[in-house]
Amino acid sequence: MVKCTQPTCSSIFKIGISMLSIDNPMHAYNTCVKPFFDLAGIGNNSPIGAEPQGNNTPAEHCTHRKREATPMLANTDQVAATHLDSNAQPKHKTLRELVSYFGVSATQTIVEFGTFTVLQLMGLPNPVPSIASIVCSGTYNFVMNRNLTFKSTSNLPRSVVLFILLYVWNFVFLQLSLGILPSALGWSPVGIKFFTMMCQGIWGYLLSKFVIFK
Repeated sequence: MVKCTQPTCSSIFKIGISMLSIDNPMHAYNTCVKPFFDLAGIGNNSPIGAEPQGNNTPAEHCTHRKREATPMLANTDQVAATHLDSNAQPKHKTLRELVSYFGVSATQTIVEFGTFTVLQLMGLPNPVPSIASIVCSGTYNFVMNRNLTFKSTSNLPRSVVLFILLYVWNFVFLQLSLGILPSALGWSPVGIKFFTMMCQGIWGYLLSKFVIFK
């Protein structure tokens, strides 16, 4: 029995040249070249027909890589969604507060007018109905905005004092506007009242959010 020795470079070169001229180089490699490597103890060092590492087939190997990439993509999507939610939350909160604040202000007018009317019908002398209606409407405003609009846990006595000071300032501002603006700008009392209500609504919201119920 003839023992095969290491293949010579010239024989491998000749076989390689012949493989370039045939239609199926893979078949030629397995038939002609691979036996030389096996006999020489070199093993399958050629990239042609090389088997994938491990027991996985190429399809299983690709599936495994896809499974590894899927959690990464899912985590990226989750981080992006969380970032969008965190950016959207402050806008939604501010819009909700604005709607609630001016909704309370609108219903406060009903409370004040209703209280004044009831006390007038009861025959109470002025200024009792006026003062009582202002106190009732102010209390309604304070309770609703503190607990519903801003959901505040601020110090109650402090918030009450600041809220009363705001009411006093609004009253002084209205009286000064009614005394100065008609002669200075020629505005009617109704126009002045509308103007002061707009101003009071703007700084009332800002002071309530950032000072009174902070």
